[in-house]
Amino acid sequence: ITNASLPPVAYGADGQARGVAVDLTLAAAAAAGLDVRIEAMDWQQAQSEMAAGRADALVHINPTPERLKWLAFSAPLLESRFHLFRRVERVEIVDLASLAGRRVGVERAGFPVQFLAAHPQVKVEFVRSWEEGVERVRRGEIDALFVDRWAGDHALARTHASDVVAVEPEVARDTSRIAVARDRAELLAAL
Repeated sequence: ITNASLPPVAYGADGQARGVAVDLTLAAAAAAGLDVRIEAMDWQQAQSEMAAGRADALVHINPTPERLKWLAFSAPLLESRFHLFRRVERVEIVDLASLAGRRVGVERAGFPVQFLAAHPQVKVEFVRSWEEGVERVRRGEIDALFVDRWAGDHALARTHASDVVAVEPEVARDTSRIAVARDRAELLAAL
């Protein structure tokens, strides 16, 4: 299973899982002689399906201390760089410290919300899509969006938001992987 709303990395379109991470996973599976089907769905639901044993793997997931408790991770799949996106004129927003007491949009159940759990000074607000998040930044409803750079840039392009920019450097950098339940060592080895 993969995230249905993280284009161009992983997303659902026309009833199919698509994106760079999906293509890489299918190529790796074919090279390993595995016949796999990848389904795209709400990311929180995908993780619930995995936890309930109704899925074999999660595609494009970043390891976190919480996830390491119940998942085992493959070799690296894609590098993820998580940036803040803010209105152009909000030059005071430069890093996590500058977000104390401010509202930051994140995806429910994604890496950014788990990362921000260690930063209680930041007020987390959930967005239903990255495009919605960009629009909320534009309207001043939230101060910033915290998202993987690829997905953030894609949302900027889709919304034609020339008044929203990514803050450099990234807040966090990690490598996504394919994750399986901790007791699925054979499947992990095949991946």
